[in-house]
Amino acid sequence: RDVRLQWRARRSATGDDDRVRVSVRSRRPSADTSKGLKRRRHPLIFGREVREAHRLYGLAPSLTLALIRTESAYQSDIMSASNARGLMQLLPATANKVAAAMGEHEPGALALFSPSLNIRYGNWYLAALVEGFGSVELALAGYNGGPYNIKSLILAKEGLPLDIFIETLSFEETSLYVKRITESRYIYEMVYLGRARLPELTVPVRAPGPSLPGF
Repeated sequence: RDVRLQWRARRSATGDDDRVRVSVRSRRPSADTSKGLKRRRHPLIFGREVREAHRLYGLAPSLTLALIRTESAYQSDIMSASNARGLMQLLPATANKVAAAMGEHEPGALALFSPSLNIRYGNWYLAALVEGFGSVELALAGYNGGPYNIKSLILAKEGLPLDIFIETLSFEETSLYVKRITESRYIYEMVYLGRARLPELTVPVRAPGPSLPGF
């Protein structure tokens, strides 16, 4: 069987609101959905760098790889129109602030194309967002949409269930981004570990903690 993660909108029994749930759908195996093809589409790449970042900052390797897949499609030399660079698509200004927080010298712009530096800095930043937001999904939203923007939306909708908050983000790109990485992480874990983490989508969103990076 092939297992696929889906976010689906569903109206509650009372009809009062739309809720979003993660469901698992099984399909008959085919050439397009084989385990081998999923492995090719979700490779274990940059293993040494990902393992070292996990040792330093504690993020699941499946999360790092899912983010890299979404941000850069595993291309270490890629640069976006907004000047975000490398595997985890870091802006030079963000990387400089990460370096300052870590007590390191500012990296040159070309250094962000280095897989080891990019993954290490990207993991530090994402781990800081997870700590500040208290949620992987909100951290991913902050990574894409900016932590200040997501914090402002949380303060305006505090207490809203996480699934509804993500689904109703005013930044559609960010909502899709969180879902895409969540699904890729699930596939990584199912294919390589045989088990996967499912997000707890009904928890209420809360105001971020004081440790949330302001950049």
